[in-house]
Amino acid sequence: MIRIALVDDHQLFRKSLTLLLSTFEGVEVVFDTDNGTILLEKLDSGEPIDVVLLDIQMPILDGFEICKLLKKNYPDVKILIVSQLTTKEAVHKIMDCGANGFFTKNSPPELLEQAIKNVIYKDYYFDMELVAVVREAILWEKKSMPILILHKK
Repeated sequence: MIRIALVDDHQLFRKSLTLLLSTFEGVEVVFDTDNGTILLEKLDSGEPIDVVLLDIQMPILDGFEICKLLKKNYPDVKILIVSQLTTKEAVHKIMDCGANGFFTKNSPPELLEQAIKNVIYKDYYFDMELVAVVREAILWEKKSMPILILHKK
């Protein structure tokens, strides 16, 4: 059984996503919250979670901050970002934070089950809609890296 936690500040989205996830075989939503600090409290209390479906734009702690904290304190927990924010800067930052994947809120719902399973079994998932953006983010990172020139002595 894949144990899921949902973190998104929109209640209607969380409850709708919980209903969708309940139709997936081998997936259980353990809890949902609108606040990353509540997620961290649950994990601190020993609540076993396999995958966190995490929004980026939230009050108190945004998804980037939560992702960094999860990777530092709970490295075995997989993180699948579920967001409408798909700029190259956001995708680059998501990759930099250590998220295991990104699923856009504009994607077909039937693809979410595969995304979750890819994150669990392959450790990685990026929505096909984001291929061009991921490429741009990687190129953007390379352009922004300082070039070091080494001199022989």
